[in-house]
Amino acid sequence: MTTSPLLFQHSLQQIAADDPNITKLCLDGYGIGDDGAEALAKVIQCNTHLQKLYLQQNQITPLGAAALAEALEENQTIDYIDLSYNKLGKSKGIDEFWDVLTNNKELKKFVMSSDKFVVCFKSKQLRRHHGGARAHY
Repeated sequence: MTTSPLLFQHSLQQIAADDPNITKLCLDGYGIGDDGAEALAKVIQCNTHLQKLYLQQNQITPLGAAALAEALEENQTIDYIDLSYNKLGKSKGIDEFWDVLTNNKELKKFVMSSDKFVVCFKSKQLRRHHGGARAHY
């Protein structure tokens, strides 16, 4: 991790405790990788207060994204997640979240971008397009 592991562990403890004062979690640039994404996935699964999750620049691959997507199938309060500038790949990263975006009624916005593309989905506007997802604005 590029940021203090103690800060990350403290954030995980607050989310696991379902602290009602924590509605937004910004871990941008922490470099948590897949292990951190999997640890985060475990604690957000049952959290009932977290609404916004910012995970830019964390070296998360499709493996970590899959763990987060699975957790978001259970979590019904997170309405925004930003996974920009991770290692998800253009179509693979989108596919990890397709079922979550279409089945989780609370998740309203998913953002993923890199220096080559930007994907921003609003769940009510999603459509399948040529085997992938496409946003309509």
